[in-house]
Amino acid sequence: MKVSVIMPSHLNEYENSAKNREQKFIRAVDSFLTQTYTNSNLIVISDGCKITRDIIREQYGHINRIKLISIEKQPLFSGSVRQCGIDNASGEIICYLDSDDSILPFHLENIINGFGDMYWVYFNHTWAYPDRLYEEINTQLLPGKIGTSSIAHKNGLASWVGCDGYGHDWKFIQKLIKASSKNKKIDGAWYLVRHIPGKFDN
Repeated sequence: MKVSVIMPSHLNEYENSAKNREQKFIRAVDSFLTQTYTNSNLIVISDGCKITRDIIREQYGHINRIKLISIEKQPLFSGSVRQCGIDNASGEIICYLDSDDSILPFHLENIINGFGDMYWVYFNHTWAYPDRLYEEINTQLLPGKIGTSSIAHKNGLASWVGCDGYGHDWKFIQKLIKASSKNKKIDGAWYLVRHIPGKFDN
């Protein structure tokens, strides 16, 4: 199965945004390129961001597995950005990567190994503190306990249309829950959350 990884990107600073966003964006893209599972592509959606476009074209333009989509700037927490990624995805499986986070090399491989005949899966994510060991966070199918850092789903299973505003992740996950009961929690996915406002920014 092919995996399409969706990454929205707006690298200008905004309220509660991560610092050093360009460097973190490059780190996120590079973490995709280290994946042991290579039947995959990364779809970067430039959310009205020239910086994103320039970095992809200058540093990654020669890599066929990275696709750049440019759209006009959307409102903060607009589901239309990720939906644009899905609309341009060629993978049977969709997962997500924020531009200020990263994934460890076995992340996609472990998702595929655990997926089986499910329509969608979820998994724990890990807080990557700057000054101490990682902390694995127990993901639950509850608001505030799960986000796009902890899900993978079949392409076409649900749409981000209407999933706007704060809490847009949970709105989309509710659509997944309604779309199919063939879901399960899997082990071994390695998604590193590196920025939580007021907690840490790594």
